[in-house]
Amino acid sequence: MDAHIADVLARLRGYLAAAGLGGVVLGRAGNVAWASAGINPMIDRSAEVESMWIVVTATRSHLITNVVEAPRLLEEHPVEMAHFDLVTVPWYGSDEYISVAVHLAGAEPAQVASDLGQPFGIDCTTHVVGLRMTHTELGQTRLRALGGDTVSALEDSLAGFEAGSTDLEVQAGLVFELERRGITPSVVIVGGDDRVRRFRHPSASGRAVKDLLMNVVVGRRQGLHIAVTRTVSVGTLGSLDRERYLALSRIQSAVLVATQTAGRYGELYRSLDDAYSREGHPKAWSEHFQGGPIGYQQREFEIAPIQSDSPWFDAPVIAGQAIAFNPSLAGGCKLEDSFLIAPGGPINLTPPLSWPTLALPGGGVIAGVLEL
Repeated sequence: MDAHIADVLARLRGYLAAAGLGGVVLGRAGNVAWASAGINPMIDRSAEVESMWIVVTATRSHLITNVVEAPRLLEEHPVEMAHFDLVTVPWYGSDEYISVAVHLAGAEPAQVASDLGQPFGIDCTTHVVGLRMTHTELGQTRLRALGGDTVSALEDSLAGFEAGSTDLEVQAGLVFELERRGITPSVVIVGGDDRVRRFRHPSASGRAVKDLLMNVVVGRRQGLHIAVTRTVSVGTLGSLDRERYLALSRIQSAVLVATQTAGRYGELYRSLDDAYSREGHPKAWSEHFQGGPIGYQQREFEIAPIQSDSPWFDAPVIAGQAIAFNPSLAGGCKLEDSFLIAPGGPINLTPPLSWPTLALPGGGVIAGVLEL
């Protein structure tokens, strides 16, 4: 944790020096989790702004929180808190955080960088995402553990699945398994049968599942996210569906192989476009979100292969970043695992534990479809 926070503070101070700024204020959940090694309180899971803010200057690092949260943070996170000067504010008064942050940053609000918008004048949101995308050693270790636990929760929740169970019952079992492992389900999509075949997001609706079940999870722990999908077929897959899944495995493999050669994310997304075309499904990526880098948001960014005007198109592909692409084809076929980009080739962070596997043409395996 010491090395992680020291690395983060060095990255932020490098940004301040390059931009000629005196201070940066971070209050969004992902940025606070990154800067604090994952100690953000997460009291209100729906809140866009945390109850803990980080203020970094060239020489000091501060943590602002309210009088309710401060005692717990000091007692339960002493190692992390030692890196920050703690400043507390009353729980009431919406402007307390802002006035304290401005004072600590040592500059007029218009000259302070922040991810919070007004009254801070310099929006650093995009820049900070770029800084945090390459994970520290601690972040990589936590992603591996989160990936394994998320897969364990998902596959354990489906171990006793029987045709006739409702999608809501399946979803409840999945959320239970996630929560008891300390994982917050940021995204949970459970659907079955014709709804999977017709809709890309077949959210649970209380219907009984008879022959096909898809389970999509993005789990969050210590501020980090991992994404994984598992599909169950009651009975043997039809030949068309089987070929679709094989095609998706080749598309997934093409993107993973490209992580070793693509210098920019634009090239990585174009490899996805090319792979769909080779499989006889040109531009099929336009039918559904395709994924992208994952970490302190469920996707740090997500662009289309044609969006060359996006600032992320030229973002560098670097070892230590994590990605989660989820290629899919109409008719209910989708694959999704999370990977760590590494010099020797991408590492599957969500390898199947009890699930059938699909061998990737470029090496490695991913989860296939469980046939009951």
